[in-house]
Amino acid sequence: MSSPKDPRTTRLTVTTEERARFLKNLIDRSTKFLQEEASILVQTVVQTLDSINTLEIESITSILTVEDFHKTIVAFSYQRPLLEGIFMKYAEGLKVSPEEYSSFLEETAGDMINIVIGNALADFQRPGMAFNLSTPIIINEAKSIFRYKKSELITARLSTELGSMLIICVTPGAYYDRQLNIEVSE
Repeated sequence: MSSPKDPRTTRLTVTTEERARFLKNLIDRSTKFLQEEASILVQTVVQTLDSINTLEIESITSILTVEDFHKTIVAFSYQRPLLEGIFMKYAEGLKVSPEEYSSFLEETAGDMINIVIGNALADFQRPGMAFNLSTPIIINEAKSIFRYKKSELITARLSTELGSMLIICVTPGAYYDRQLNIEVSE
């Protein structure tokens, strides 16, 4: 039988230590993405590793699920000026009509979460172990997220001169739908 320290049985976000390590990795990879891909400097990072009960998300949020031994939901919630700044640098030279602008912003939000999580998971990859990733979805509404009693919500807010983004990890994600609504039948 394998011990909990056996790398073949390491889970992404089961223990407090694993959740903190995963969130730190998401912070580091997001910071690197913002600096290298969009020339945006992260000025401050505020983490909340103690689970919070209610969380307000911004009007543009990208959401992706990661599954290993259980489901973890990761969301990046952007203040609009920051996402626009990422897009402007990311799509430099691309002519975008006003009708297409919102769609391109959504694509930018989806691209960033895909790239960051893909890179972050590389540090957790073990031989014979695979992560299943969903395609990102985009929520275009500000709303409140509530913590289900058997789940954890941990966050990190990355602040820049253009605004901030919130990284949210919900674990286990089995109690939520893809829109971050609690979905439990007890």
